[in-house]
Amino acid sequence: MQVWHLTPETPRTLRHLNAPADTLSADERETRLSTFFAADWHQQIYPYPRYRALFEQRVGGDAFTVQDLRDLQMWSNLAWFGVEFRTAEVVLPDGSIALVKRFVEKGEGFTDVDITAMVVEQYKILRNILPLCRQLQESR
Repeated sequence: MQVWHLTPETPRTLRHLNAPADTLSADERETRLSTFFAADWHQQIYPYPRYRALFEQRVGGDAFTVQDLRDLQMWSNLAWFGVEFRTAEVVLPDGSIALVKRFVEKGEGFTDVDITAMVVEQYKILRNILPLCRQLQESR
């Protein structure tokens, strides 16, 4: 299941976010490896054992398996969720609940289904940005 329809016009970052690891070309694998560590090492990578291990694997020049690429795909996104989302359920303005804590707790061995579920959580949050801004404006 994909959250959006991938087309040639889809930005490269989004194509990499949702492309199954076992379908990547050599160039796509390298792009993923060269961009999915774009995070603050001390705040977003090192605190998470699997993300740190993947980072060290990349620095060491070691090969990545398909599973490594899936885990990297997940961690490169989880690291950008706010701490509230990584540690607890967050009730959003529309009443839905966003939660990625289960993925942080799982830590590794992610599946394509897990990655799609994480993207669904991202979209829930994105859909609530404007309603949250309205709530904040009205509370002034």
